[in-house]
Amino acid sequence: MAHLMRLLAASIIDTSTTAHQSASSAIVPAQDAAALGSPATDGPTPLMWIFLAIACIGACICVSRRSIRILNPIPSGRLPRDGAIGAVAMFLFFAAGSVGAIVGAQLSVDDEAFARLTRATTGNIAQLLCAAAFILSPLFVVAARTKCKVLPAITAGIVGFVLVAPLVTGAALLVNAVLTFMGEPPAPTVAHSTLILLRDKGDVLFTVLTLAQVTLLVPLAEELGWRGLLQPSLRAAGLGAYSAVLVTALLFASIHWSVIPVDGRAAGLIMLFVLGIALGMLRERTGGVLASVVLHGVFNAANVALVLA
Repeated sequence: MAHLMRLLAASIIDTSTTAHQSASSAIVPAQDAAALGSPATDGPTPLMWIFLAIACIGACICVSRRSIRILNPIPSGRLPRDGAIGAVAMFLFFAAGSVGAIVGAQLSVDDEAFARLTRATTGNIAQLLCAAAFILSPLFVVAARTKCKVLPAITAGIVGFVLVAPLVTGAALLVNAVLTFMGEPPAPTVAHSTLILLRDKGDVLFTVLTLAQVTLLVPLAEELGWRGLLQPSLRAAGLGAYSAVLVTALLFASIHWSVIPVDGRAAGLIMLFVLGIALGMLRERTGGVLASVVLHGVFNAANVALVLA
């Protein structure tokens, strides 16, 4: 299960994926093909993995069923005055990431690891500022049903992590078991290079800065963009709560297509989609992005810890 949690790290630790694909990375351990693809007596069979995944998902649903309320059809939080604003805002959001990464590339940083981290950081900062400028501008207004409080939002984010981590891992177990059983190759050993550098470089400053970037800056930038700009714009355009959550989660997962290794793409995209749904539901339930930022940050931190362990 820890292997698949690390596979998610290869997907979600990327900062502004489209803007600068080289900005962040992770390690994806290979699955044991013999254990999954053949009925060996000394390891779990594919059917056992599938049943484990189903049991894990079912248990989480049973535990969380009473605590998950139906999403309110009335929008909450800051919403754009017109749904078309979202399209313009997201275009500028990605453009800002590209410009920020270009600016970071112009800085005189000799060490390649620090240079990559610099490009990622400047790209994320540009995206964060762009999204915040839109959300706090007169183009966005506060909906009537808005009761976003700091402490409940933080609590919701932490609880969301506890609930979604087993769901994401279970979904990945199921997808990887089925693909491997069908003869598909296992997940590659290496997906990206940033966490490899983090593990091998042995530089305390680089480790601290990278952890700060992927656990603080990445969640802030991405959640302000996806759940702060796009999802509210879909609501303003007339989509219901569930439709807006699903569309945003689908786009959120799809944008990471090129940074997930081909052999691990199916499981990675499914995991991102499940995570995106959880992030979107938190946005709808709390009326703000703070809970989503907390969940995103804790999830990234957990995956980094697994990779470095």
